[in-house]
Amino acid sequence: MVVGSHDDFPGVEISIAGGVGEMVRERVDAATRLEYRDFDKCEFLDEINSIRQQTFKLSTVQSAFQATGLIPYNPEVVISKLR
Repeated sequence: MVVGSHDDFPGVEISIAGGVGEMVRERVDAATRLEYRDFDKCEFLDEINSIRQQTFKLSTVQSAFQATGLIPYNPEVVISKLR
């Protein structure tokens, strides 16, 4: 999801990207630990659509906006991290 440049909304990018990374780690772990197989590039490409659908949900995007103080507007969220 692109809502602006990463300089404009860095927390949104990080929050959503973090969700994707976590989902990828879970899928790789499940594939290699439970199914006893390698998780190569082809496996990743097979899973990426499902990962994106689970990560880019309305609730995830709303949470990212709230965590960065964008909606509802709360500049204190960012200012407190700069102190």
